[in-house]
Amino acid sequence: QNLSKEHLVRLGLDDDISQRILDYKIKKVEKDFEFIEELFLIDGMTRDVYSALEPHVTIYRGNSLQVNINTAGENVLRAVTGNNILINSIFEYRKGPDEKDGTEDDGIFNNDNFSIVFGSFGITPGDILNYQAMFNVKSGFFRILANVSFSEDKKIIKRVISVAERSGKIYYWKEE
Repeated sequence: QNLSKEHLVRLGLDDDISQRILDYKIKKVEKDFEFIEELFLIDGMTRDVYSALEPHVTIYRGNSLQVNINTAGENVLRAVTGNNILINSIFEYRKGPDEKDGTEDDGIFNNDNFSIVFGSFGITPGDILNYQAMFNVKSGFFRILANVSFSEDKKIIKRVISVAERSGKIYYWKEE
């Protein structure tokens, strides 16, 4: 599955900047984005547009649009599926019977139960295959955000943003 203007519009971007992002990506040919701030090289990119987009995208997994169905937020699920009813079903399953995140009864998608769970949502077998192509059930890259204050002066706060691979390799590190 390839990135489309429709995916970007579903994330809340307007048609014009969505098309400019795609044009920039096409101009790069096979070379991927090297760092997320590279988006500022796109004509029309503003701090507001970047801030709206940045929490929902990663540049560290190549051209794959597969997202982790167990961790993706609402905006990302909307961008990928465009189906609000399915998004609600995914969140209900993830919360489990007690309807609370982060408890022992939470539903976790895995390769063995994906078809069964999606079938329980009323999704047809053919469409289940399409959704399996959109999602994975395990992340390979992780964005780590940490806000740190020091014991001497609680007012001094340092923010660290990092992207690391499951193996521990760090791809990005920024201190603010």
